[in-house]
Amino acid sequence: AGFYYIPGTDTCIKLGGYLRAEVALGTNSVYTGNTSGVAGAKNRLSNYYTARARQDLNIDTRTATEYGVVRTFFDATFSWTTGSYSGSGTTAYSGAAPVANGSDGAVAGGAVGVYYAFIQFAGFTMGKAVSQFSAPWTNYPGNNFDGLVGGGGTVTGVNQFTYTADFG
Repeated sequence: AGFYYIPGTDTCIKLGGYLRAEVALGTNSVYTGNTSGVAGAKNRLSNYYTARARQDLNIDTRTATEYGVVRTFFDATFSWTTGSYSGSGTTAYSGAAPVANGSDGAVAGGAVGVYYAFIQFAGFTMGKAVSQFSAPWTNYPGNNFDGLVGGGGTVTGVNQFTYTADFG
């Protein structure tokens, strides 16, 4: 369910993701009000808002072969936050510390992150995925932290080459 069969092949594909936008008014950073520094001046030389956006894209493919199903999965994000305008001086306030840049303000900041990128075939998982040691009863459903690197409490996975078998 949710997959699109690619005509002429044995491959199905599923595209997903989300787009999130946030605007904070009365601030020149995301978590702090504009009460000090350039932002505290509340004049034409400072911003009165901060905007953020995050886009997530995931691609899941399944291909039937003579030896079983080959699965590929990719999940990446792009995050962007507005810069902070600090007037005609030589210092732009971006984040927690001032940054000298000799312009009218700090540029917006963007970041690209790959959460998961793996291939699965015949019990093998190769790439960046959630740890095979992640227990299903920990973290969000159980409201406790497992503390394992790459476990269910992480969203960015861990690099691995693993083999799993079902002795069911």
